[in-house]
Amino acid sequence: MSLYTPIKVAKGTGAAGNGTSFFIKQRVTAIFMIPLVLWLVTFVVTLLLTPIQGLPWFLSSPFSVFGAVLFIMNFMYHATLGLQMIIEDYISCKAYRISALIVMWGFNIVTTVGGLVSIFTIYILSRIV
Repeated sequence: MSLYTPIKVAKGTGAAGNGTSFFIKQRVTAIFMIPLVLWLVTFVVTLLLTPIQGLPWFLSSPFSVFGAVLFIMNFMYHATLGLQMIIEDYISCKAYRISALIVMWGFNIVTTVGGLVSIFTIYILSRIV
Protein backbone atom coordinates (compact mmCIF):
# COMPACT_ATOMS: atom_id res chain seq x y z
CA MET A 1 0.00 0.00 0.00
CA SER A 2 1.34 3.38 -1.01
CA LEU A 3 0.93 6.60 0.91
CA TYR A 4 1.01 8.61 -2.31
CA THR A 5 -2.17 9.62 -4.09
CA PRO A 6 -2.48 8.69 -7.78
CA ILE A 7 -2.00 12.34 -8.81
CA LYS A 8 1.24 12.55 -6.83
CA VAL A 9 2.56 9.45 -8.59
CA ALA A 10 1.62 10.67 -12.08
CA LYS A 11 2.24 14.40 -11.68
CA GLY A 12 4.61 15.74 -14.29
CA THR A 13 5.59 12.36 -15.66
CA GLY A 14 3.10 11.59 -18.42
CA ALA A 15 2.26 8.09 -19.62
CA ALA A 16 5.85 7.03 -20.31
CA GLY A 17 7.37 8.56 -17.19
CA ASN A 18 9.19 11.41 -18.95
CA GLY A 19 6.49 13.45 -20.65
CA THR A 20 7.35 16.82 -19.16
CA SER A 21 11.05 16.70 -19.97
CA PHE A 22 10.26 15.57 -23.53
CA PHE A 23 7.81 18.47 -23.94
CA ILE A 24 10.35 20.97 -22.60
CA LYS A 25 13.11 19.65 -24.89
CA GLN A 26 10.87 20.10 -27.93
CA ARG A 27 9.97 23.66 -26.97
CA VAL A 28 13.56 24.66 -26.15
CA THR A 29 14.88 23.33 -29.46
CA ALA A 30 12.03 25.12 -31.27
CA ILE A 31 12.98 28.40 -29.58
CA PHE A 32 16.63 27.89 -30.55
CA MET A 33 15.54 27.29 -34.15
CA ILE A 34 14.19 30.85 -34.49
CA PRO A 35 17.57 32.66 -34.49
CA LEU A 36 19.20 29.77 -36.33
CA VAL A 37 16.68 29.96 -39.19
CA LEU A 38 17.20 33.73 -39.35
CA TRP A 39 20.95 33.07 -39.53
CA LEU A 40 20.40 30.46 -42.27
CA VAL A 41 18.32 32.86 -44.38
CA THR A 42 21.00 35.55 -43.98
CA PHE A 43 23.69 33.02 -44.84
CA VAL A 44 21.92 31.84 -48.01
CA VAL A 45 21.13 35.39 -49.18
CA THR A 46 24.77 36.37 -48.60
CA LEU A 47 25.93 33.32 -50.53
CA LEU A 48 23.66 34.21 -53.44
CA LEU A 49 24.90 37.80 -53.51
CA THR A 50 28.61 37.01 -53.08
CA PRO A 51 30.65 36.83 -56.27
CA ILE A 52 32.21 33.45 -56.97
CA GLN A 53 35.69 34.81 -56.18
CA GLY A 54 34.65 35.70 -52.62
CA LEU A 55 33.07 32.35 -51.90
CA PRO A 56 36.13 30.59 -50.40
CA TRP A 57 36.70 33.50 -48.04
CA PHE A 58 33.08 33.48 -46.92
CA LEU A 59 32.98 29.72 -46.37
CA SER A 60 36.26 29.73 -44.45
CA SER A 61 34.80 31.98 -41.76
CA PRO A 62 34.62 30.24 -38.36
CA PHE A 63 31.35 32.10 -37.72
CA SER A 64 29.77 30.47 -40.77
CA VAL A 65 30.96 27.02 -39.73
CA PHE A 66 29.81 27.53 -36.13
CA GLY A 67 26.34 28.64 -37.28
CA ALA A 68 26.03 25.73 -39.68
CA VAL A 69 27.05 23.19 -37.03
CA LEU A 70 24.60 24.66 -34.52
CA PHE A 71 21.82 24.64 -37.11
CA ILE A 72 22.38 21.03 -38.15
CA MET A 73 22.70 19.72 -34.60
CA ASN A 74 19.65 21.58 -33.30
CA PHE A 75 17.53 20.86 -36.37
CA MET A 76 18.24 17.15 -36.35
CA TYR A 77 17.68 16.84 -32.58
CA HIS A 78 14.38 18.74 -32.89
CA ALA A 79 13.35 16.53 -35.82
CA THR A 80 14.28 13.41 -33.90
CA LEU A 81 12.14 14.45 -30.93
CA GLY A 82 9.17 15.23 -33.17
CA LEU A 83 9.42 12.03 -35.20
CA GLN A 84 9.84 9.95 -32.06
CA MET A 85 6.66 11.45 -30.61
CA ILE A 86 4.73 10.77 -33.82
CA ILE A 87 5.99 7.18 -34.05
CA GLU A 88 5.19 6.45 -30.40
CA ASP A 89 1.72 7.98 -30.67
CA TYR A 90 0.53 6.48 -33.95
CA ILE A 91 2.16 3.06 -34.31
CA SER A 92 0.40 0.62 -32.03
CA CYS A 93 2.25 -2.61 -32.87
CA LYS A 94 5.28 -2.79 -30.60
CA ALA A 95 7.52 -4.52 -33.16
CA TYR A 96 6.71 -1.95 -35.86
CA ARG A 97 7.17 0.89 -33.39
CA ILE A 98 10.61 -0.32 -32.31
CA SER A 99 11.61 -0.93 -35.94
CA ALA A 100 10.45 2.54 -36.96
CA LEU A 101 12.35 4.14 -34.05
CA ILE A 102 15.54 2.27 -34.96
CA VAL A 103 15.27 3.29 -38.62
CA MET A 104 14.46 6.90 -37.65
CA TRP A 105 17.39 7.16 -35.21
CA GLY A 106 19.75 5.55 -37.72
CA PHE A 107 18.68 7.89 -40.51
CA ASN A 108 18.99 10.96 -38.28
CA ILE A 109 22.43 9.96 -37.03
CA VAL A 110 23.70 9.28 -40.56
CA THR A 111 22.23 12.57 -41.81
CA THR A 112 23.75 14.54 -38.94
CA VAL A 113 27.19 13.00 -39.38
CA GLY A 114 27.02 13.52 -43.15
CA GLY A 115 26.08 17.18 -42.71
CA LEU A 116 28.86 17.80 -40.19
CA VAL A 117 31.46 16.04 -42.34
CA SER A 118 30.43 18.07 -45.39
CA ILE A 119 30.59 21.34 -43.44
CA PHE A 120 34.06 20.59 -42.09
CA THR A 121 35.22 19.40 -45.52
CA ILE A 122 34.09 22.66 -47.11
CA TYR A 123 35.71 24.60 -44.27
CA ILE A 124 39.05 22.80 -44.57
CA LEU A 125 39.13 22.90 -48.39
CA SER A 126 38.19 26.59 -48.45
CA ARG A 127 41.04 27.36 -46.04
CA ILE A 128 43.51 25.62 -48.37
CA VAL A 129 42.35 27.46 -51.49
